[in-house]
Amino acid sequence: MVKQLRFDIAVNEKIINKKIKEEFTLKNATLYGGYNLYSDYLAQNGLDHLLYEALRGMKAPWAMYSMPTVSRILIDGYALGLKNIYQFEGIESDPLLMAKHDMEKLPDQSVLRKDLINQFKTDEEVNRLRQVKARQARGILKRVEGYLVMEYDSTVETGYGSQEGLEVGYNPHHPGRASYHPQLCRERNSGLSVWSRLRPGNTVSASDFLNFLEESWAVIPKRFKHKRRKGICQVLTRMDSGYEGEGVLSWNEAHGVGYVVKMNRKGDSWSKIFSLPRSHYRKVQTEGGEIEVQSFLFKRDSWSKERRVVVVRWNGEMNRAQTNLFDALDYTYAFFVTSLSWDEEDIYRFYDKRADVENHIREGKNDFYIDHISTQHFQANAADLELRLLAFNQLVLFSKHILKRHCPRPFASTVRRKWLMIPAKLIQRSGQLILKLSDWYPYRDDWISYRENLVAI
Repeated sequence: MVKQLRFDIAVNEKIINKKIKEEFTLKNATLYGGYNLYSDYLAQNGLDHLLYEALRGMKAPWAMYSMPTVSRILIDGYALGLKNIYQFEGIESDPLLMAKHDMEKLPDQSVLRKDLINQFKTDEEVNRLRQVKARQARGILKRVEGYLVMEYDSTVETGYGSQEGLEVGYNPHHPGRASYHPQLCRERNSGLSVWSRLRPGNTVSASDFLNFLEESWAVIPKRFKHKRRKGICQVLTRMDSGYEGEGVLSWNEAHGVGYVVKMNRKGDSWSKIFSLPRSHYRKVQTEGGEIEVQSFLFKRDSWSKERRVVVVRWNGEMNRAQTNLFDALDYTYAFFVTSLSWDEEDIYRFYDKRADVENHIREGKNDFYIDHISTQHFQANAADLELRLLAFNQLVLFSKHILKRHCPRPFASTVRRKWLMIPAKLIQRSGQLILKLSDWYPYRDDWISYRENLVAI
């Protein structure tokens, strides 16, 4: 019999918490060491020049802070994760931000708010910011290969006061509460917000949408607009049922845009679908399971002509991102109107990817607070929305061009945590400013390649 040995080893399992004295004596320290690289990229990618061209002269020549500078500071703050203008007091004395802009102090929150209110009183003035976003996006879109995919959606911003333009309308989360209802357009391949408008809350998705289509169409580079095979240009779009109307469909057809639009659940389409023999459906195996598909020409009462309708149905539970459908006769149905001649399952796969635009809006709300209302004035709030979306675009481009991380692209909150919020200290040596970054920073070995990527732009 083997005798078991016992070792009496003293083990201290208590949690240790050492006492450490605190002193507020560290000078020229910053929380945002990665801002130096980020700000250099914004200067290099043309944003500073675009802001200067669009906004110069809006304030008096003797003003301490020009409107291009104020707008850049607001974009910077939103990119760094600030939720509202009050929080800008936390960065107005940041040594790195002041040094980058060659200022003794950044504009305080009262100046920022006052400039938003005083300098953006009309839609024409807000349009200056939209054009900054559009011009930068157009330059990026010119380099996209293949097709552009334009995605349209709207969202609800609930108000909690009496701000100008708040109206009671569709509000699924807070029924009966006044809100704004911004309209948004994003290009899928670049990930950029292309065009946007803040609207009162008593509008719906299709309100004044044809004008919005024309405005977003103007952003698209000309080479994508040439009609090719079967009258389709190199622009595709997918829209939900809120946009399924004769005007929108005819507009897309006239411009040669290949569209897939989810159809409304109206009686005229239901009667047609249920009258189709079961033998007309074709079974297809997809990533989510087996589906049955078919297509046919159909003219709705509100349409001017027949159009191709694609029907997809399946029996049982399936994991689908863009269904929002209903059960009937033991099947779940989805049906779409389209100008494309693709196979039915490809039409459905294309539309199913529309879920990504909803993720885009969710990221805009969670990471850039695009649903936050900054002032009492409608046009100032519209300008603030454009500045937040510009900040969103800059982090998308920074991730792709500098970090080379785009498959998948990291969320803005991840970019801030990993690449912008780096402890650092600003020093001066032989007349030159030097930013001393943390020596334990986990991505320090990649920093040289980030700088090389900046030079290559």
